[in-house]
Amino acid sequence: MRRRQFIIGLGLGTALRPFAADAQQSGRPVVGFLRSTPAQPFESLVTAFVGGLKDGGFVAGQTVEVEYRYADNQLKRLPDLAADLIGRKAAVIVTNGVAALAIKATVTAVPIVFTDGGDPVQQGLVSNIARPGGNITGVTFFSGALGPKRLELLRALVPDTALYAMLVGPHSIETEIDRTAVQEAVQAIGRRLVVADAANDTDIDAAFAMFAQLGA
Repeated sequence: MRRRQFIIGLGLGTALRPFAADAQQSGRPVVGFLRSTPAQPFESLVTAFVGGLKDGGFVAGQTVEVEYRYADNQLKRLPDLAADLIGRKAAVIVTNGVAALAIKATVTAVPIVFTDGGDPVQQGLVSNIARPGGNITGVTFFSGALGPKRLELLRALVPDTALYAMLVGPHSIETEIDRTAVQEAVQAIGRRLVVADAANDTDIDAAFAMFAQLGA
């Protein structure tokens, strides 16, 4: 978590530094915090984000103002939420990968700093890892590439399983990439895969009930 705070703080510090002099005369610079998700399950990310700002020399409510926006998994809202942040003169917008992809085409003059678990080049966020280009940069953990590795661990634990189950969040390019990778890995070992999309607690309960019924 400290590493994530440091990286995000460093990125934001670079993005915000040109605004520091203006802030002394015209008020504090604004940082936009935009996520495609609801707010409630992700308080820990806000804590890390505020800590990263502080590590970079920016104290929320004192030297910078932070405007939080959440799309509650309604991806069509993201461009309007981003436009609202731009209207509030956001110096930089911090997002998750899904939100960054949704606003990339419309937010071209404001720096976007993202965190993501997938491959940002494959998802179309940046053109190159070393030189992302444009106004978008960020941090990726490549967690999507771990899908086949998780399958290997499951196979070692339950070697006789014929049917594997996978639970994913819907409406995400990262999800589709992960889904494809796991599907190919399952086919390679001659097994079957059932995938369920879950956007809320009710979907999760229904998915596990289906998995149990199918004998996954």
